[in-house]
Amino acid sequence: LYKMAAYMAMDSVSELIPAVLGPKQFAFLPGGSETAGLFLKALLETHSGLATDLRNAYNSVRRDMMLEALYSEPDLAPIWRMVEWAYSTPTELLIRGELGIASVLRSESGTRQGDVFGMLLFCLAIKAPLAAALAAGGPTVDAVAIADDVTFVGPTDGQAVVHATAAFRDRCALLGLQFVGRKGKFVNFGNATLHPDTTTFCANERVRILTRGTVLLGTSMGSDRGLVQRLASRELERIGNLRFFDSLRHPLLANDVGDHMLRMAGLPKANFLTRVGFPGEFSAALSSFDQRVASAWQHGLRIEPDVAGAESRALM
Repeated sequence: LYKMAAYMAMDSVSELIPAVLGPKQFAFLPGGSETAGLFLKALLETHSGLATDLRNAYNSVRRDMMLEALYSEPDLAPIWRMVEWAYSTPTELLIRGELGIASVLRSESGTRQGDVFGMLLFCLAIKAPLAAALAAGGPTVDAVAIADDVTFVGPTDGQAVVHATAAFRDRCALLGLQFVGRKGKFVNFGNATLHPDTTTFCANERVRILTRGTVLLGTSMGSDRGLVQRLASRELERIGNLRFFDSLRHPLLANDVGDHMLRMAGLPKANFLTRVGFPGEFSAALSSFDQRVASAWQHGLRIEPDVAGAESRALM
């Protein structure tokens, strides 16, 4: 009942959320990660960037700070009372043992597991750190964020970018969030000369400096087209693994269940990659993926092309 009510409450403010969070936070913008990935890929063709990482972010962020951020947004007043009810007291986490409930843990930080309001509350909490980072970096710095995946972009020497990142790190610490430099990436695809502040920050925080290519926001990008193609193909191979497709062939798996698994788990990521990648970036991997999909339909789910509906034929 709580989840149903929470969905209805979120729906009542859904059109206001993008404006409340601002244009740097893509989590609630149309296109979401696809738009963010394309935008970031375009920016990094002529700029440097630093992709940040926060340790166990959703479980670590302080609840009082999330609530404070929520209450500072009058447009979101329709959900205040429900969020207050859900987050003002610790959440009990039940640990099951062989004989039932073995122990109870009290969760006093982070978003609730699977909670409808979770992503919104987290995005609200890091709105102030994002603003502080952009102010520290100056007018030449931009940011692209999908919830806790935040990348700062700026001039190729990286000085403004690392100043913004340092401010973001410090403000996030006040929320209980720890910046993990060794999981971050400084990208310099133009292989430009870096400012001493940039190299010092990356060395102190153990941030890798990448010049050829990498994967950010689930999208392969870089100056080395060969490497970018291999990274994109690896992503596609990872989601198109044989174990998943073999599971669709299990004789006890009902066709409608297998069909739903294929559409919901097998195809969305592949569709995303084809929309954010360059033409021909992973044509060979796509051909192999298509063959696995067609085989799963015809041999695993036992649906022949000549008897399938128009949508199914298009899918195959």
